[in-house]
Amino acid sequence: MWIVQLALRRPYTIVVLAILIMVMGAVAIFRTPTDIFPNINIPVVSIIWTYNGLVPKEMSDRIVSVTERNLTTVVDNIEHVESQSLYGIAVVKVFLQPNASLDQAIAQITASSQTQLRLLPPGTTPPLIIAYSASSVPVLQLALSGNGLSEQQLNDYGFESGAISTLLQGPSGLWAVGASAMYTVFDAGRRRAMNDEAMASYDTAVASYRQTVLSAFQQVEDNLAALRVLEHEAEV
Repeated sequence: MWIVQLALRRPYTIVVLAILIMVMGAVAIFRTPTDIFPNINIPVVSIIWTYNGLVPKEMSDRIVSVTERNLTTVVDNIEHVESQSLYGIAVVKVFLQPNASLDQAIAQITASSQTQLRLLPPGTTPPLIIAYSASSVPVLQLALSGNGLSEQQLNDYGFESGAISTLLQGPSGLWAVGASAMYTVFDAGRRRAMNDEAMASYDTAVASYRQTVLSAFQQVEDNLAALRVLEHEAEV
């Protein structure tokens, strides 16, 4: 082959090229930035509707269908829409184009949801709008089950027992090398998971406060409307 012939004719050139590749590879290894959980930009927005007492079919017919129609006419750069209806809960996922602006989509969805309320069943509260992040998806999930154990016992065993924590950390004759290599990765993932959990708790508290305020305003408006009706009946 021509590569072998070139190496035989110019051995010093091949040696210099090999050394240069090794040096550049070593420099690239130490200078390339790394991230255990890189930021994966997948523009997806979740809309969560809640209405106590509605069965899944009613949630789909009276809330989800109206939401999907409004989204197709108001929100830009939609790739496709997925929805799921449960008892009293409806989740609508809006998948956007790769280059779509997530902030603009959230603003459009929020405005559409506010104008959609008058078309929904009475007493429907504004939805919870969440921006989906693929970086927060767990890379490992561990499930526990046991015959004769209650849910509380399984919860205590999973969070308080040291047997589960040493399952991945303790040395084992079967996978000691793998556990040693993955220890730093799991530790860094734990710190990021704690940060994500704190942010999720903050967002939940803000959403709960917002929901409480909106419910209070709605109750005031309902009472004022009822008062006006009573005054009108009294005048008649």
